[in-house]
Amino acid sequence: MCGFFGIYNKSNDSDSSFVDKFFKSEISQLLIHRGPDGCHWYEDNNIKLASVRLKITGRRNDSDMPYHSNSGQNIIGFNGEIYNFRKLANKFSYEIKTDCDTEVVTELIEKFGHNVCNQFEGIFAIANYNKNEKKLSLLRDPIGVKPIYYFQNKDFLIFSSEIKPILLTCKKLGISIVPSYRASIEYISLSKYDHSELTFFEGIYKVQPGMIISQLGNSTFKSIYYDYSYEENKDTYEEVSREFLFKLTESMKLQTQTDLPINVAISGGSDSRIMLSTLAKCGTISNVENSWSYSYQDHLDDDLANINKITSFYNLKHNIVTLQKNDFLNDFDEILLALEQPFPGLPTIAKYNMYKKASIKSNRIFLEGQGGDEIGGAYRYTLGAFVKYSLNEDIDFDFNQFVEQYSLINNLNKNQIYKLIINSQSKLFGLNSSADGTSIINEKFRMSMENIQKKDSFKSDYFFNAKSTNEFQKVLDDDLFMNKLQRVLRSCDMCSMLFSKELRVPILAPSLVKFARSINPKHKVHNGLHRGFFLNALKMVENPKIHSSSKVKKHVVDPQREWLFKDLKEFVLSTIDENKLSENLGLEKKQIKLLINDFYNQESTPNNSVLIWQFLCLSKWYELFF
Repeated sequence: MCGFFGIYNKSNDSDSSFVDKFFKSEISQLLIHRGPDGCHWYEDNNIKLASVRLKITGRRNDSDMPYHSNSGQNIIGFNGEIYNFRKLANKFSYEIKTDCDTEVVTELIEKFGHNVCNQFEGIFAIANYNKNEKKLSLLRDPIGVKPIYYFQNKDFLIFSSEIKPILLTCKKLGISIVPSYRASIEYISLSKYDHSELTFFEGIYKVQPGMIISQLGNSTFKSIYYDYSYEENKDTYEEVSREFLFKLTESMKLQTQTDLPINVAISGGSDSRIMLSTLAKCGTISNVENSWSYSYQDHLDDDLANINKITSFYNLKHNIVTLQKNDFLNDFDEILLALEQPFPGLPTIAKYNMYKKASIKSNRIFLEGQGGDEIGGAYRYTLGAFVKYSLNEDIDFDFNQFVEQYSLINNLNKNQIYKLIINSQSKLFGLNSSADGTSIINEKFRMSMENIQKKDSFKSDYFFNAKSTNEFQKVLDDDLFMNKLQRVLRSCDMCSMLFSKELRVPILAPSLVKFARSINPKHKVHNGLHRGFFLNALKMVENPKIHSSSKVKKHVVDPQREWLFKDLKEFVLSTIDENKLSENLGLEKKQIKLLINDFYNQESTPNNSVLIWQFLCLSKWYELFF
């Protein structure tokens, strides 16, 4: 894992003379946590490219970046890991000289162009400068695990693994960056963020998953290089479960081929359990140095019993890091500065705290079980789309029988199921729901925002262009590529890299995700069981001594509502800036005050703290960055 930063001159008149040794030192300090093992620059009249390196594979100095191809034509800034780079080198008869994936990436791109990245199994962000053509290309992995941000004006395209170096450069150039009105409105009114190319900074964008942005002089070209298309899988439930397990095991083998210690961040859920079970299956669980999880002060967590059971069975050295309320107060500013934008609630702070405690130098590689819920359709809010698909496309679908099955498995009565189906239809239009299908938007607030949205009439493209073949898969793809998972991946990347940790997500291997997307919806909600094929694969691989018979997804509830309502009330009220929120959102202060009072005037802990969290995060973000 690494990080990079660069400035591309669009014309000969562009003056980048401000890039002196002092500026370089500032950039290095802003990115050094991503690459503490070295910072190097490449410079010519068209580009200044810096790369910091965290040594994982090919740890010799001849693998330092920016990496030059053998011909000298291509210069690469690379952030990530390509786990199948040796297989690719063998496939294309390339003799590796450095034992480093960046070498293979550079040479294959030079020989075959950027479409070869379709064959990369890994997580990556690439800045590729072609010296002969004077062309810059920026591209991200198809799942969107590793970030690239950019800003451009008539003179420069500025790009980086993080936003702060771009802000510094804009300041040097006398460019004023302001909050993005549209991003703030969509965040507050729709609870959407990290769902498009927008960031919370006006004019600073992110390269989207699977996208390539090329700059040649003053011309900018955007396209999707990754082939998201797939053929619908016709196999049976048992067959797709076995095939998924096989592909996951292969992914796990690839991602644990290292001579460095491995750490696993786990919960007691099925994602973590299938990750550990496949590690045991492929014989690499003995390479796990430590396992890690987090908990919360004064909060009973039933998940901890499952974690203890699993870690004891595998004889893992387990570490539970408890987030204290004082940690929240002491670290909130630091976390928001590190993550650079509003982030997904209390679990992100707990994760940050966990990686902070794990900051021993040898603990460089972490595995996490992200993505299983999103690829499998685990959330109840997918039910409306599933029923609609089944009624239209599955001639064998018996609605009444399905309701009976769903009732038994999910412990819901028929009226609750009918209500869930109706409520979850909103996901077909890209609107956010909580895990049980209910709206997370405050109704009074929604009404107060209507006039603002009508006045500005901006349009959001809620579904990522992933070539989904049915409406049910579109809802899952929305979670995968545009909304829920993208903000989680951003927070995971930033929290881990802040402490120089490489975070690997084996369930999100590109080929595995594409296979999961091809699975028939009836195997994802199998006879009323959400994520059926995934749980069936888990049953196939997990040792019976620790296998849980529970079929209903258990949503682990963190104490965010209680903490914000009680112990942290004073901090929340002193931090929320009604003036700034009113100024940047176009809301009257009395509307904001009314919404805050609605939360704190309740007799018991409110059911939903999303809006208060958003007000808190956005207010502190304004304070720290503007």
